[in-house]
Formats: sequence, C-alpha cells, structure tokens
Amino acid sequence: MWNAINLKKNGELISMDMIFIDEKGNLMHGIIRKNQVNRFKDKLNESSVFIIKNFKVVESIGGYRPVQNSLKIIFLASTAIKNLSEDIVEIPLNGFEFINPDVIDSRVNNNIVLSDVVGCLYGIGDIESIGSKWKNRDIHILNDYLAKAKITLWEEFGEKFCPYLYSNDAGPYTVIVTSTTVKEFRGEISFSTTYASKIYVNLDIDYIRSLAPKFSTMSNEVQIIKSSNVNSLPREEEMFLNRMDIKELLEAEWSSELQYKIHLKVTDRTRDTSFILFNVVAEKLLDTSAHKLFNKLTTTNNDVHVQVQSLCGKEFVFKLRLNHYNLKEGLENFTISKLWIPDDNLEVKYKLRKEEKFMSCKDEIYQSSSSTTKHGKPEKPEDKAEKDKWINVVRETRKELSRQIPLSSLRNIATLKFICTLFGSAGYALLLSATERIFRNIMKKRTLKEVMNVVIWQSFFATCALLIGLFTSG
Repeated sequence: MWNAINLKKNGELISMDMIFIDEKGNLMHGIIRKNQVNRFKDKLNESSVFIIKNFKVVESIGGYRPVQNSLKIIFLASTAIKNLSEDIVEIPLNGFEFINPDVIDSRVNNNIVLSDVVGCLYGIGDIESIGSKWKNRDIHILNDYLAKAKITLWEEFGEKFCPYLYSNDAGPYTVIVTSTTVKEFRGEISFSTTYASKIYVNLDIDYIRSLAPKFSTMSNEVQIIKSSNVNSLPREEEMFLNRMDIKELLEAEWSSELQYKIHLKVTDRTRDTSFILFNVVAEKLLDTSAHKLFNKLTTTNNDVHVQVQSLCGKEFVFKLRLNHYNLKEGLENFTISKLWIPDDNLEVKYKLRKEEKFMSCKDEIYQSSSSTTKHGKPEKPEDKAEKDKWINVVRETRKELSRQIPLSSLRNIATLKFICTLFGSAGYALLLSATERIFRNIMKKRTLKEVMNVVIWQSFFATCALLIGLFTSG
C-alpha cells in the first residue's frame, strides 16, 4: 500500500493505492480516492486477507501502472470489507512481475507499466543531493539474467538502505525492488524507485531460493561506491579541485563539439510559451554552426550574438516534437523539429480552404434539414439542437476567418480574378474577329476545304504556343 501524491500541488493526496493478490497469484491494482481514504485506511493492512464487496472494476489506463493487469479496482462509498483468518484460504503473501530481457526494450523511457527488478547486490553508493529538495542513493545489482544494473533509490528508500546493514560475512544479498521506472543513458539500463516501490532483501520465497545457486559463485563483498557528486567532497578538497588561473582558463582547449540550444519565448494572438531550438534546426535557420558563432564572441562581450537576437520579432510556422514531459507532466518547453517562414499567399489559400470546408458542412446541414421537411417527418429536438450547434460553428468560423484574412488580400484576389476574366473574354472575341477577317480579305471564299484549313492552322499554332509556354515555364 502507498499514497499517490501530487508534487505540483505541494504533495496533495490523490489516492491510496494497493496491489491485491488472489489464491492463484493474480495481481490487480486497487485505488481508494482521497475522499474515501479516511473511511477505509484503518480497515486495510498489508499481508492480511479480506473479502471485498461492492467495488467497481474499470479499465486500467494511463501511466505508472504497478501491475500488467488491464483492469483495476475502484473503492466506492458502498464498498464493504470483511477480514478473514489466514488459514481459511491459502493466498501467497507476495506477488511479483519481474522484468525480463524480452520486454525490457519496450519499458525503456516508457512509464506505462512499472517494473519489478531482482538481483544480487554487489555495490552501494553514497547519499547524493539533487538540487535543494531531493536525495538519492544508487545500488548496483547483478540481475536474475546475469546483467549488471543500477537502481536509484529516491528519498527514504535511499536513506533506509544503509551500507552498514549489509556486512560481507552474511552475503550474498538478493534484492527485490518493485514498481520501478526504466531509463537508458549512453547504452546503460538503470531503474528508479517510485512512490509505489517496495524493497525486499533475501525474501523467503521459492523464486529467490532458486536463484541461490546462480549467485553462489559471486563474492559476498558489497562494495561501497563513492559518490561522483562534487558536493560530497570535503571543503578542503573541493576548493582545490581542477584549480587553474585565468591564463590557463582562457588558453585551455575546450571541446569543439559545440551545439545550439536556444530557448525562445514565442507568442501569438492567444498566449505565449517557450520553445527550444536545437542544433540541426538552428544551423539551418542561422546559416552558421555553433562553433563559428562562438568564435565570433569576444572575451569582453558575452551577450547573445546579434545573429541569434535577430530572430526576435520575426514570424515563423513551427512544427513541434512533443515528448513525455509535455504530454504527461504538462511542461511547456516544446522542442522545435522544423520551421517555416510564413507565406501570405499560402496563408490566404489555407484559410479559404478552411472556409470552403465549413461552407460545405453548412450546405449538408441545410440539405438534411430540407429533406426532412419535404418528407414531412417531425424533426427530433435533439437533431434540431445538433444542427443549430453546427450552424453556429459555421457562422463563428466565418467571422473568425473574416477577421484573420486581411481585407487587402481579398481585394487583390478579386481584382486579379476580374482582370483574368476580362482578358479571357477579350481574347476570345479577338479570335472570332480575326477568323472573320481572314475569310473576307484573305480566303475570299468559304468552301469546306478553306474552312477546315483555317480551323486546322488555328489549332496548330495554338498548340505550338501552349507547348512553348509549357516548356519555358519548367
């Protein structure tokens, strides 16, 4: 059992969660909403046997599921709990879904289902401070399929996992950590605890006993791994670490693998937010590499280069790549995967197509309404309300489009259409007049042969002109 809390709201309780196991070893996630927690928290104890009635079973959706079961239990106000003695029915005290090599790739950076990990402990790290609020401790295990893995124990999990509890003469220690997330960094797989995690050491179950021969060849010694965090160094060491004078600092050969990471404040007519421009897109936009731009900076001026500042005030169309932090945690640092400079003509065409789409929708609504009237069938109130809603949507969209499309652009389009129509009509009238003049002044007779000659030669020259125009235009 554990409490699910909302870190964004100062640790506000969301629900009390638990995992149930039945006599067949099936696992299911159970949830008690925060408004029901006080009613049930004293009636439920870990490792106890219950009969539960009048609960709701729903599909398990969303992330951070502690078990793979596609269903979960929701406690209701009418839910009843009855305690049973443990000898009435044989139910295992523990149930695990250990991760294996076949599914580990699908779990990497994917927190839909949490993972249980088991392995032989061979290293324990120091407590490290992450920022001003968080602490963790890394432990290192050789898991049940004999691959090395690091598990990060956050907060009280790390504080309680003290190195002095695991003496070398009592090993090996088989550690189980449940409900972990799986991450990959530079090809190395690591696991991290969550609020749902539990830690067991040398648990007396059949599976752990079956691993004993596999781990018996390992050394009983548990290594103490010193922290790489500079904050853990004593003051007299930290103040002399990598010390250099200013001349050495300026003349040092730093890595040339400089890359762009530009944070942009972007706004439109509705809101503003933050976008991040990374190396590939930034190089195309600025037409220079980060290394070249860095070399242009002087030692006396560390301000943002004028080439980057020139982006301010410009308009772009952005294509964004959304990640887990945007979709699940609501972070507003959106990554730009591509961008374009707006084209007024394309913008107008897009908005006109959008208007035509809504107008066709409007026509369908009116046709449906008129067909109902013709057949004399009474229209249902809900159908009429739905049609009225769509008509209002069309009207609002037309108003919005009329505000968005510049009046000058619409006038230019109308003028161009008028000129094209005028020239088309004048050209065809000129062709008819020219044909009549040919018959009167040049041919001087109107036999079938002469008429066919005029038609054929007109078509021939028109075809030649079209082909020349086609090929010259590319």
